Parts: sequence; C-alpha cells; structure tokens
Amino acid sequence: MSINLLLNLQLGLVLWSGVGEQSPTPQPRYYDTRERVAATMTFTWAETCHIRIPLERIRAHNAEMMAYIHALAQSTKTPIESFNDMLSKLIIDENIASMIFELSNYYTIERTPQRTRIRTRRQAIDLHRAKVSEPLWEVESYLQGNLVISVHRDLSNGQVTAVYLAQCEEELVGWGSPFGDAQPEWMVLHAGISPFRLYGHKPEDWRLVTVSPEEWVFELPRKPEQEPNEQEDESAQNNQVRPLRLYAPSVRFHLDRRYQDALSRLEIRYADGTTYIWRTLRYKRIENVWFPAEVEMSAKHPSQEAVSKMVLVTAQRTKAPLKLEIPEKTPVYDFRHLGQQMWVHWGEYKPTEWDESLLKPPNRSK
Repeated sequence: MSINLLLNLQLGLVLWSGVGEQSPTPQPRYYDTRERVAATMTFTWAETCHIRIPLERIRAHNAEMMAYIHALAQSTKTPIESFNDMLSKLIIDENIASMIFELSNYYTIERTPQRTRIRTRRQAIDLHRAKVSEPLWEVESYLQGNLVISVHRDLSNGQVTAVYLAQCEEELVGWGSPFGDAQPEWMVLHAGISPFRLYGHKPEDWRLVTVSPEEWVFELPRKPEQEPNEQEDESAQNNQVRPLRLYAPSVRFHLDRRYQDALSRLEIRYADGTTYIWRTLRYKRIENVWFPAEVEMSAKHPSQEAVSKMVLVTAQRTKAPLKLEIPEKTPVYDFRHLGQQMWVHWGEYKPTEWDESLLKPPNRSK
C-alpha cells in the first residue's frame, strides 16, 4: 500500500480550504482536524529547563579567548600583562561544568489562519557570573505567509528596540524562524502543526517505518548531499540556530493512534552527534481533538546538555486579530534578500527603518 493511500485512508488526511471566497488572502489547507482546530487557538506553555555546560566546551572557549588576547597583544605591541583584566572577564571558570542551571521559560503562541504570533519570555545563563539572568529576555515573532518578523524589546521598559526580517519562498509553518525565537519543532509540538510539514516537507516526502495498533512511525532519512559546508556549520553554531532543509537532519516521529494520531515522540539527529528528543507525557482533549499537554525534551550538543519539561497552561480560542504594533522609524535588520539561505547561515543584512510598506510583497519588476 502506498504512503499516500495510507495517509488518506488511515490518518484521515484532510485538505480543508475554508468556506467562501470573500477574503483576498489565500485560505490555508489543513492536513488534519488537529491543524484546522489549532489554526484559531492560543496556546500558553511553561517550561522548566535544566542545562549543563560540558567541560570540553568551556576549555575550548577559554583557549579561543587566550589566543585572541595573545593576537591582540602582538598586533598592538603591548605587553600581554596589560590585558589581564580583560582576560579575566572573558575566561569561564571550569568549575561551572559541575553545575546544573535551572531556567524558567514561557511561550504564548497565538494563531489565526493569516498570522501567528509567538511571544517568548526566557532566561539565559551568565557563564561569567555562574548564574541565571534576570529579568526574562522577551521576543515577539510573527509568521505571516512566508515572512518572519522578529520584534525585540528593551528589558527595562518593554519598548521595541529592533526588528529582524526574513523571508522564504515557502509557507513558514514548517520552517519557523531563522532567528531561533520560533523553532519549527515548537510549532509541531505546541501549536498543532502537522509534523509532516517539518522543514518545508510534505506527507509524500516521509517514509513509513513501522505501524502497530498503538502507533505510526515515520522517518525522513538524511541525504549525503545535504551535508553542511564549514561556513554554514560555523554560522549555525555561532548564532545558536539549527539549520533546516538545505541540509536537513535525520528526523523520525511517532504518532499515537490511541489519541487521534497525536505526536508522541520526535527525534532530530545531526551528523555531529547533536540530538534532540521530545516525548509527549500527557495529552489533553481540546474541542474534541487530542493535543500534547506535557512534553519532555532532552538535548545533547557540543555546547550544552539540557533536559526540559513543558506544560500546557491554557488553550483557548484566539480572541482578537493579531495586530502588529511597531513604532515608525524602529531600526530594522532586513535579511529578506537572502531568501531560504537565511535558514542555513546568517549573511549580510540591509539596514532600514520600520514602516508598514515592509509588509508588502517585494517589487520584482526591473
């Protein structure tokens, strides 16, 4: 039996385009009932995360800082002792490797068929002071068609300080944000997006691995030609953003047949040994559809190891249109000209200032 037939007969794949043609905005097509219900929902999640920084990573960082200070001393013909104060602020205490940091993060994902807003409030680790930062770092991200709008605010007064823009040629729900503030896995696990959309893929791209009375298991094998080059790999690590489709990782997900094929497990594995694994611990029935309500994530990366638990706090209908309120003249870092390449590595941005015209499709005429 073909994968397409299996999806249509067994998974209840639904292509739902809405009713009526009054709106000029193209109506979305939903893969299943869960996507249709979630498209007008607001989900609030609370996360508790425990992170450990490996000793190898700390030593590598300290070696880089020592090399930088030596090079600076040589280029300025200054005694290296003159940089001792600067070096003390750059070096990380190796004892931090024995510490486990607990962070509290909060996510609100507000969805409408035309626009999604992700509000994140996250803590960060200050490795030089060996403590978790306060207050929480706040970012607003908007996914609108194929445009990403990332809005940054001042921690002290909440005022908008900068806007980042990116754009790809495909619908964003499976791509998320290249700025790391709206990962595509979040959209799948916490906002009702079908896992078949991950990294811009479609249902026919996935291979059915196993099937049982309890679950379906699908896989997206990693392709050798999608290996990153050195520049792409270094850029992704420096910006703490996981690369997506242009060199997609190995991906496998499990759908629980006992809960209307809700996602029960997601595994992301990279060639360098980096792994991310999410497991659904509990489900909740929302408008007659089962959704993940408690999710555990474990991550292993050269720069850190993490275990976190996310709990669904509220799920309700989105009550009002999602307005984009950005003051005129706000500084904008415009990466749209890079297209989908921005999801692989950061390139040069075009500085500009905010105005509503930036939401319009670019003029492609010569």
